[in-house]
Amino acid sequence: MRDLDPSAAPVARWLRRVGEAVLLLLAVAPAWPFASVQAGWEFAVCLAVAALLTLWAAHAVVTRQFQFRTDVVAVAVAGLVVWSVVQLVPLPLGVVRVISPGAAAAHETFRPAVGETLPGEGAAAPRSGSLPLSVDPDATRTFAVRVTALLLVYAAARNWLASPAAFRRLAWAATANGLALAVLALTQFFSSPRDTAFWSIPVRGEVFGPFVNRNHFTDFIAGCLGLGVGLTLTLRTVPTGGYRPREGDDPPLLDRLLAPFKYLDQPWPLAAAGAVAVMAAGVLFSLSRGGVLAVAGVGCALIARRRRGDTPAGIGGWAVAAAAVLAVGLTGWFGWEPVRARFATLLAAKEADDRTGLWRDAARAADGFWAVGSGHGSYIRVETLGRRDGASNVATDHAHNEYLEAVVEGGVVRLALTLLLVVGVLVMVGRGFLRQRGRPGSTLRLGAWFGLAAVAAHAVTDFGIHLPAVAVFAAILAGYAMGVSDDTELPRVRTKVRVRVRKDTAPPPPVPAPVEAPSPVAAPRGFAAAAGAMLVAVAGVAVAADAWTRARSERLLDGAEAFRLSAADDRQVGRVAYLTARTRVRPDDPAVWLDLAQAHIDGGSPADIRAALAALRTARDRCPLYPEVQFRLGLFARSFESADPPLAYFNRTKRLLVMDADVWYACGLESLRTGDEATAWDSFRQCLVLSQRRLKPIVAEAGRRLSPDRLAALVLPDDPAVLLMAADQLYPDPAKQAAARRPLLERAAAAKDRPARTPVPLVAAARALGELGRAAEAEATWRKAIALVPDRFELRDAFARWLEDEERYAAAAKELEWLAERRSGDKTYRDRLMVARHAAGLMAEIGE
Repeated sequence: MRDLDPSAAPVARWLRRVGEAVLLLLAVAPAWPFASVQAGWEFAVCLAVAALLTLWAAHAVVTRQFQFRTDVVAVAVAGLVVWSVVQLVPLPLGVVRVISPGAAAAHETFRPAVGETLPGEGAAAPRSGSLPLSVDPDATRTFAVRVTALLLVYAAARNWLASPAAFRRLAWAATANGLALAVLALTQFFSSPRDTAFWSIPVRGEVFGPFVNRNHFTDFIAGCLGLGVGLTLTLRTVPTGGYRPREGDDPPLLDRLLAPFKYLDQPWPLAAAGAVAVMAAGVLFSLSRGGVLAVAGVGCALIARRRRGDTPAGIGGWAVAAAAVLAVGLTGWFGWEPVRARFATLLAAKEADDRTGLWRDAARAADGFWAVGSGHGSYIRVETLGRRDGASNVATDHAHNEYLEAVVEGGVVRLALTLLLVVGVLVMVGRGFLRQRGRPGSTLRLGAWFGLAAVAAHAVTDFGIHLPAVAVFAAILAGYAMGVSDDTELPRVRTKVRVRVRKDTAPPPPVPAPVEAPSPVAAPRGFAAAAGAMLVAVAGVAVAADAWTRARSERLLDGAEAFRLSAADDRQVGRVAYLTARTRVRPDDPAVWLDLAQAHIDGGSPADIRAALAALRTARDRCPLYPEVQFRLGLFARSFESADPPLAYFNRTKRLLVMDADVWYACGLESLRTGDEATAWDSFRQCLVLSQRRLKPIVAEAGRRLSPDRLAALVLPDDPAVLLMAADQLYPDPAKQAAARRPLLERAAAAKDRPARTPVPLVAAARALGELGRAAEAEATWRKAIALVPDRFELRDAFARWLEDEERYAAAAKELEWLAERRSGDKTYRDRLMVARHAAGLMAEIGE
């Protein structure tokens, strides 16, 4: 009796179908809840991953077969996981100094030589002589778990579920999902504020569809768009049933008019073309310049790849071209202005979302970490080490350049693995398409290549690949494309002769040569298959368990926040209880210890302060590059029994948050307390350069110790507005305190000849010049300020009032004419204009 194939058993077929359903759910669903960036939704994604792997393991047990191919993608992604583990291994400090000077410097600079002790504790422990390469081990472990999940999803798609039919089902699911996302995004774009998702949920950022950051829409939709194009290219040329017009005859007019309707028996490719048009319009209105350029650039590369003499595009190619025209038409119907205005800033010298400053900081942060990296997931902790200039004191999660971030976090090792992954998957999928061109589904491989290439290109300017929805979809897309690229069981389709009206004698195109089948890969059986299945299932459960701890931590934080905002008598006790439970769920996360410390600090009792210090010390030991922890340790350093001086902690914080004005202010106060006035004045001055929030206490403190000229020279920055505010605070009576105000005013007036990008410093300089009696220079400076923003009404009004106060009525009348014309309904400006004209006339009569 012939043995039956175990994979044909009903249970095996059922497991495969359910597994494919779970994989399709993973491909389409995570995008909708804000790309699953919240810990709760990420846990849901990991639960689905665990279910998928459990089904795969069960299928392997039932069929007694388990296959895992070690292709270039699997090797590169597994290499990232292994390298993360290497970064977590403690090494002797001498070894770390050689291979990672940055990690060694962080350990020696931001940790005291001897640990702090609380009252009643024993002797302090010295600084450890071994440390891992990662400066934030918890973040590196989380990165390793997430990448492991992607490796397992890719492996399941590649080795278990990939087939031409399954790939086609994925293409249809992705196309429908992309269409729905694009419709939601476009509808929301024209009917909802940019900072509101789903018409009711306020968010920080400019949303587009369910994506909180509009730039990430294109990362997800690129794969959907590519698969939609692949489906459209399956549109076949309709045979004519043997009809050929005679040489020299024109086809009847009715045949010409009805020719397009011959393709209505293929509605699904035409529907895919319509979906492609809507998705392309969505990409344009996302206003993501990098995303649009990535998608358009990859598309142009594919078009340019067609060499002269290639076979014609066919009706599918014409359908794609028609979809592109329709996308442009939709964009024109919606209105080109938002798109035009956004791309007009592409060549602007400086703008709010310019990436070059971030890249410079990231490149400087890589110094000391270029060989082995600072630890995967630790970019937010080390990027402030590269800060030199800029106005933001907010740490950034990512470098907005995945390849540069790879150097910072993983050194040349991760960069090599990243490039191997990107180049490897594109080369293998592209070769699969070229090798199987002409077979059913080959265009889907081309669509997958398009989506993956667009994500890789956009990674140069953004970080969309870090979103769970984007990363999981890319893993599935790569797994299916790689899985079917070496499939040899697909029969070739017959080559259809394209009918031409006047040239019926053209020879048919040559039949492609048969493809040589690659050698089959032997799948483990029996005990080996069971062992592999068990390993996969356990890995899936471990991934879900780690995601659960992050989701649980977030829920406990929400509970603590609810207690903090409540009016209950036990709100402090409840808040601390929630945050304490959070430290048990994620004991290695420095953020949970910092939140617990802040809750105790808010309590304020001696017991709370003691508990806060213990929590801060633990947080610092988990990650020394946490500036908030170092800052609070400095604030409460005197509460320890033994610790470094407060200024040591503030200086560490200053190195981590060079752009934080509060840190410089704290350094200045502590320097004054220790008698180091020179350092205090430098710190106060830098604080005022960054922000004017601390101007009053700084001027009050320094004004008691310094004369006006020394105050202007040592403490106050060369900002005319700051100098004027300081003069008004210290010497509020210009008439009686003119001599004291004069050094500050002269320093402010000196800014009149400096280049300015905004009118604020010029207006302050003009006011200083006016008070100093240099009216002509003041008027010229006012006019320079107005020239920067000639249509700003408030500025013109202030200038007119200054001219009126200076009794320069002829000049004031001209400004008031401009103001009255724009506020024709306001009688005040007409009255002021009449008075100015009358006064100017009187002054002209008396010869003034």
